[in-house]
Amino acid sequence: MRILMFNMLLLFSNLFKIMHALGQCLPDQKSVLLQIRSEITYNSSESTKLVLWDEGADCCRWPGLSCNAATGFITTLDLSDDDSITGGFNVSLLSKLPSLSVIRLDGVNFSARFPDFFTDFTNLTVLSLKFCNFSGTVPHKVFQVPTLQTIDL
Repeated sequence: MRILMFNMLLLFSNLFKIMHALGQCLPDQKSVLLQIRSEITYNSSESTKLVLWDEGADCCRWPGLSCNAATGFITTLDLSDDDSITGGFNVSLLSKLPSLSVIRLDGVNFSARFPDFFTDFTNLTVLSLKFCNFSGTVPHKVFQVPTLQTIDL
């Protein structure tokens, strides 16, 4: 009977740990997001998203983000409609968030060549980069991403 009780306690303890971990932002994902925030130029008194990215909080709950509840990977990055943003960040940082399915960076001024790594996102459904000031041509293979449903350049 004691062994059964011990096993039940162990089972409930492990179940609690698993349930607690679900939906939690992964540390490496949070680190990339904080690097993006440190590089981006924005007015903190006008910000509606970046200023609320609290390092002590679960980044899955930060404005403009959503996560896969089972894995903790960031699936949505939406910095559009934040008029406080005046300068971009090293856009290649996005490649460190491989589970992104929605990327909305409308109005973020990158003043850089259009990147070609968007095709590496295997679940990308929405790519919105209006008014980002990218230069050069958009690689044709971006339009061939099989999961892409919406593209707004």
